[in-house]
Amino acid sequence: RLLLTILTILSIGAVASATAQTLTVNGADVHVREGALLTINGDVEHKDGEMRVYDAARVAISGNARLVRGSWHLLDDAFMIIRGDLIIELDAVCWRYRPGSLDVEGGITNRGELTNEGEISIGRP
Repeated sequence: RLLLTILTILSIGAVASATAQTLTVNGADVHVREGALLTINGDVEHKDGEMRVYDAARVAISGNARLVRGSWHLLDDAFMIIRGDLIIELDAVCWRYRPGSLDVEGGITNRGELTNEGEISIGRP
C-alpha cells in the first residue's frame, strides 16, 4: 500500500512537470498592450491574423515560433525573446520597429518578409 502511494505521488509529479503550451493563432488579432507580459511555455503557430506588441510590452516564447501567414509588429520599445527557432513563411511579415529588440536564441529562417529598424540578436548570449 505504501509502494502504491509513493508511485502515485511520483506519477503525479512526472505529469505536472511535462506540461507545455502551444499558442495557435488562426485569423485572430492579438494585441499585447503597453507594459504587458505574454509568456508562452511552448511553441507558437501563427496561421493567420496579426499580432501587435506595443511599447514596453514583453513576449517570451520558450519554444519555436512559426509565422505562416499574417503579420507581427513589434512596436516602439517592445521586446520579444524566442528560445527556439523563428520561421517566417512566404505569406508572412515580421516587422521589428525601432528602438526595441527581438532576440532569437535558435536560428531564423526567412521565406517571407523580415524588416528591422531596431535590434535583432540571433544565438544564445
